[in-house]
Amino acid sequence: HDIDFVIEYSASDVGRIVSAFHDQFFIQEFSVKAALRPPFQFNALDNRSALKVDFFGIGDDRYDHMRFERRLPIKLFGHSAVIAMPEDVILYKLRWFQITPSDRQLKDIIGILTVSRDAIDFDYLHSWADEIGVAEILKPLLVERK
Repeated sequence: HDIDFVIEYSASDVGRIVSAFHDQFFIQEFSVKAALRPPFQFNALDNRSALKVDFFGIGDDRYDHMRFERRLPIKLFGHSAVIAMPEDVILYKLRWFQITPSDRQLKDIIGILTVSRDAIDFDYLHSWADEIGVAEILKPLLVERK
């Protein structure tokens, strides 16, 4: 449904971000500026396809920095890229579920648990779920997937 990116930027980068997308995307400068504060999110819409691109900034807590440090380098269509570890995507979706409850977030989590179960570090997942306050939301999702 959309593409998600995690980015690290400051107020001095806002103009360059807007300029980089301006020709082919609908993007609002005030949204990019506002995303420097919680919930650290803005988006751009492709003018041709209406594909939504969500950008998530790095928050100022320990977990946000940890998940960014844990990203996995990969090759994507012949280019270097990085992706989030599956347990970090789960934790982030749980955080968003707290902000704006949505079945879509829960379905995404169930999909990740189903597809990536063998690759997930469950000790890490449980530890951070407790620390960031999403453990109670996670529990029933894990029970359903056993």
